Amino acid sequence: MTPLQTAEILAQAPTCPLCHTVDQMVTADSPRRGAAWTCTRCGQTWSPTRLETVAAYVRFIAAQ
Repeated sequence: MTPLQTAEILAQAPTCPLCHTVDQMVTADSPRRGAAWTCTRCGQTWSPTRLETVAAYVRFIAAQ
């Protein structure tokens, strides 16, 4: 995943990387401003740092 793809993902409505639920209650700007949010389906809390960690892991796996 390139930095541009990561930026595109963050520009979309927040989607839980664990259960893939799109959270309609959180704006796309919230993660970019540093706000954390909790998935309404699985209860996982996601912050921009945690989302970037997931994106880095996806890039790592794709390179293997």
